[in-house]
Amino acid sequence: MRTRRATIQKNYDFILDHLETEFEFLDQLISRDVFASEAIDEIRSEKSKRRRIEIVLTHLKYVDDRAYGIFLETLKASNQKHIVNFINGKFCDLL
Repeated sequence: MRTRRATIQKNYDFILDHLETEFEFLDQLISRDVFASEAIDEIRSEKSKRRRIEIVLTHLKYVDDRAYGIFLETLKASNQKHIVNFINGKFCDLL
């Protein structure tokens, strides 16, 4: 089984191009203790969308399995299931 870091790295470009980091999405992650408030502050303070996503991905590499699972659930709940499907190799759901 691939490690979380390897999964993120393998799918990095796709996630970078497709992830939406609206504040509601980030609020869900912080309310469920996926990222520390300092990480969220760092993400929110970045003006560039691409850079915000890079920061999210960097922090994601170091969260535990529970937090990573919540990240995936939050993607699904925020109409970003296509990213979860891509990460899980379910490409047909992207069409």
